Amino acid sequence: MIFCTTLITSFLLASFVQGGDPVSTIPIKRAPYKILIVQRFNKTQVIGTGAILNSQWVITTASTIIKFKSKPHSLMIRSGSGTYNQGGGLHEVDKIVIHSDFHEASSNQHLGKGNLALLKIFFSFHPSLTVAQIPTPHHVTTENTTAHIVAWPIVSGKNTKALKVESTRTVNWEKCQELYSSKTTLDITTLCTQKLSMKAQEGNALISRAKLIGLLISPNSLKMEFGVDVYVDTASYKLWIDEIIAGS
Repeated sequence: MIFCTTLITSFLLASFVQGGDPVSTIPIKRAPYKILIVQRFNKTQVIGTGAILNSQWVITTASTIIKFKSKPHSLMIRSGSGTYNQGGGLHEVDKIVIHSDFHEASSNQHLGKGNLALLKIFFSFHPSLTVAQIPTPHHVTTENTTAHIVAWPIVSGKNTKALKVESTRTVNWEKCQELYSSKTTLDITTLCTQKLSMKAQEGNALISRAKLIGLLISPNSLKMEFGVDVYVDTASYKLWIDEIIAGS
């Protein structure tokens, strides 16, 4: 059974995100829910990142692993390491479930709609790994909410070895929509924050008050730079997540 020490983790994170430097190095014990998704037969190939939900399930964006939907056994989850794609434990993926509302071809017309995936491993994670708790289905993240991202930043096309943390604040959803082109509509199940100074990988968890409130998504077809980052609002999919996990 995983020890649900998320509240303690959140408290400890606060000491890192406060201060002058917006991006700080952080040990994995401060964010033990962090995982990487790698190819089973080529473990140097990282597919994406995500967060641990319980002893056997992790969450990420559908766009991260859609190509592996029918090949779950070709993936593994690396957990318990703060060094990018080194150390920790490796776990074979048994099942991938992608939300039925996600359609890759139209993802930029309704950016974020159904962009969630759940991955189940064969066995259990180490009991010391903290789970990322999702808010209740009717939770609304208000404007100017303080949150943070823990990530391996991308610098010159490569992820740094050290894990970093950066704080940010949510912004008004309507204002966020206005920043995007007329060809792109943000789905109502998204939320936005001020743009991070570090470049983070898609699937990174946005944490606020000990809850996983969002997963970072990357609109690859949008070439313009906006002053916001967009996330899937996990509370909007809480019932679906609970249903999938309960039926496993």
